[in-house]
Amino acid sequence: MRMHAVARGVEIVVGIALLPFVLAHLSREQYGLWAWLLTISSYLTLADIGLSQGNVRLLASAIERRDWRRVGEIVSFATALHAAISAAVVVVLLLLASFTGTIRGAGDHPEVQSVFWVLLAAQAVTLCGFPFGSLLSGLQRLDLVHAVRIAYVTLNAPLTVWLLARGGGLRGLAWR
Repeated sequence: MRMHAVARGVEIVVGIALLPFVLAHLSREQYGLWAWLLTISSYLTLADIGLSQGNVRLLASAIERRDWRRVGEIVSFATALHAAISAAVVVVLLLLASFTGTIRGAGDHPEVQSVFWVLLAAQAVTLCGFPFGSLLSGLQRLDLVHAVRIAYVTLNAPLTVWLLARGGGLRGLAWR
């Protein structure tokens, strides 16, 4: 529980500390688009449909029996399934984008399309990593889960500052 609180605290402090810098380097329109694009692309994580939590129980059971072959099977299958789900969602979105010609609500902003696809790809990769988080949870190594979150946030913050300071704008944020 302690490591969870530390991880959550780091996320909050870094988010609050970065906000003035981000606002100073993005226009209101860009910041609004960024928030909108993050919201839309993060819906992809809903495609997990609870599989990760279900895997925790299966993995914990296999680990308790020291059935490492079964652990490998579960992680491999879950990773392949998450990759297939990610690919299906991306294909559906590509088809929708080809019919509409644009992302609805984006207006005339030139960066929106490319930033959206970069964010979507990043979310798809993240979704494929969910089985490994399930494995750590099944091993009851939540300390490692939270350590990874802390490392991600603390490494991402200076990268965000660097990309925005170099004039990266929305595209820079998407690639971080």
